[in-house]
Amino acid sequence: MSVQCIAHREALAVLDAIKCFPCLPYIDKLANKVYSWISGSSVRHTGFQSLLKEMHLQVLEVLNIHEVRWLARGNVMERLTQLMPAILSFWKDNAKSWYEKLRVYTVLFCIYMLADVVRDLNALNTHFQKENVDIPSISAEIEVTIASLK
Repeated sequence: MSVQCIAHREALAVLDAIKCFPCLPYIDKLANKVYSWISGSSVRHTGFQSLLKEMHLQVLEVLNIHEVRWLARGNVMERLTQLMPAILSFWKDNAKSWYEKLRVYTVLFCIYMLADVVRDLNALNTHFQKENVDIPSISAEIEVTIASLK
């Protein structure tokens, strides 16, 4: 008999659901481009960190999506929303073609929406990964997550 962890099954279900939305792989591509562009050069990295300080934003590192780690994708989207004003400003001055791709309303909407959805799913996933999961509480957690997503 094959048994999978409930958290792993949830992650697989979400990954399958993502395939139904063609914009989401594009969002992943942009997120990884932000990471590779900023972290790929010490000059750009230092410049971005300085811009965060000038904008009075928390100095945080840009994160990369790891295909096999669902919680990481959620953290990347949340971090993007935190850093978005600085990323847009930085790219406007330093990477105009990427700035034009990122500043599109539907792209920004998808990033912020995905961050919200994944935040709730990550909370549920984290609950599933507790050492002693209370089975009746799983149903309640699922209901809370569904209500939040609605």
